Amino acid sequence: MGKAQREKGKRGERATAKEIAERFGVDAHRGWQARDGADAPDVVGLPGWWIEVKSGKALAPKAALKQADEARKPEDVPVAVLRYDREKPMAIMYWEDLLFLMQKGGVGK
Repeated sequence: MGKAQREKGKRGERATAKEIAERFGVDAHRGWQARDGADAPDVVGLPGWWIEVKSGKALAPKAALKQADEARKPEDVPVAVLRYDREKPMAIMYWEDLLFLMQKGGVGK
């Protein structure tokens, strides 16, 4: 991966962390993998979530979610944030996790 792609990835992780911090009032920031390569989500600071961020023109959503799922702790919900160039960011997660969150939030009651 070239320097430009790494920089784009860093910007996407920082933007995602900033949006989470502002929305939830937490200290969200880039994960430690940015410094030492150890397993950590791309964005930390939201307990119970394993957030992988991908930025670029041609992304692989299924691979991004699989990466989050394989690296996460058992208690974490894996989520892939996809930041396609010049588009609104989106997130993907497994259907069973979304159903659980909807149920927990009282949807349909």
